[in-house]
Amino acid sequence: MKGPATYDYQIIEDKDGGVHLFVFDKSDKLVAARTGFDFKDNFDMRDALGKLSKGADPKTWMGAWDKAKMGMTEEEFYAKFTPRGHEKGEWWTIATERCIYSDKLGSGGRMCFLPE
Repeated sequence: MKGPATYDYQIIEDKDGGVHLFVFDKSDKLVAARTGFDFKDNFDMRDALGKLSKGADPKTWMGAWDKAKMGMTEEEFYAKFTPRGHEKGEWWTIATERCIYSDKLGSGGRMCFLPE
């Protein structure tokens, strides 16, 4: 019997405290993206990661990417987080499916992982 699908993910925090979730299949293809976790009443990161750990298809609960609102595709948005930007301190990875990098959490990351 085949088990639930599993996904890898990368959570990025940008220099302005924005928190972005990128979900990949096992062949490293981006399958979903969501931004806005840094807003208190927006999306619950712990809920999202719980669903991913259970193998829930992110397209069913994350909703469709709003290209018109965002002005770009999910892939184009992910591509904004370049190695050069990382080197310049414009963004950093704060979590993956393996661990949370607590020393990298900025204000948005703390809101997601260390709620009051």
